[in-house]
Order: sequence, then C-alpha cells, then structure tokens
Amino acid sequence: MTPIEATARAICRAEHILRIGNERTEEIDRRVEEYWKLHVSSARAAIEAIREPSKAMEEAGRREMGMDEWEGTASNVWRAMIDAALAEGETP
Repeated sequence: MTPIEATARAICRAEHILRIGNERTEEIDRRVEEYWKLHVSSARAAIEAIREPSKAMEEAGRREMGMDEWEGTASNVWRAMIDAALAEGETP
C-alpha cells in the first residue's frame, strides 16, 4: 500500500467514524473499501502539506542521522522521501 492510499484510507475511516460511530467497525471497514479512492486528492494534499519539515523535525532528523553540522541535510532527505511518496501514486 502506498502512502497516498494509506492516507486516503485513514481520512475515509475518520470521516465514517464521525458519521456512524466507532462501534460499527465492520460497516466502517466496508465503507473504507468502497469509498477510499474518493479521498485520494485530500490525501495527496495532506502529504504535500507536510513536505516542508518544521525546525523540530529537522533537528530530530539530524539527531537520528548523527548529523550535527550538516544543517538542511535532514530536511532534504525528508523532502526527497515525501516527493517519492507523491510519485508512487494512489495504488501499488
């Protein structure tokens, strides 16, 4: 499953939980399978919105990668990963 599909399914699931409640999980699962593709444009927009990392994300990425001095590198890696997610499209 691509990140766009996973995000579209999550948006769809959240929408249907709001509409019919969380206790009807089988009905929600059925609706997600039927309607998730209607949420692909919202999923793409959500992923595009997080393309620019915050300072906290940049710092966390640099720490994780052991890059104390290379400012911007973690952000470039993040952007490349987001671009790859967007290029994958909505289905495998």
